[in-house]
Amino acid sequence: MPRIYASADRRRFFLVPDGVTLRSGDLTVQSLTGERLAADGAQLEPYEVDEATARAQVEQRRQVAGDLVRELNAFAQAIERFGREAARPAAPERLGELLRTCGLTEEDLARDPKGTLARVLDHIGSAVSAQVKRS
Repeated sequence: MPRIYASADRRRFFLVPDGVTLRSGDLTVQSLTGERLAADGAQLEPYEVDEATARAQVEQRRQVAGDLVRELNAFAQAIERFGREAARPAAPERLGELLRTCGLTEEDLARDPKGTLARVLDHIGSAVSAQVKRS
């Protein structure tokens, strides 16, 4: 997914493809994540788009983020239900797998169910956040 940049005065917009390394230059631009950089204006010219195109890209990403939040919420609820069920004597194998992936144990879950699930969700959230930043 291309990176979106806007000039400091918000009059110019750019969709820069993945893999393009921007050279330093005289045009200050800012990404959606707030990253500011002085880029080579001539290098950016082929990637310039109108404001409507840039806004459409932002809206598309907002929708993707909203969908992701809804999915994570549903996943968190499922994990909570799963954790309650797993705390019973017959713990499913998949729970152990999930806990090990997060550097936790079933003993952690038995000792502090809420804290353990919070750490699992934090681990998942960090992984999702890293994935979103890469896209």
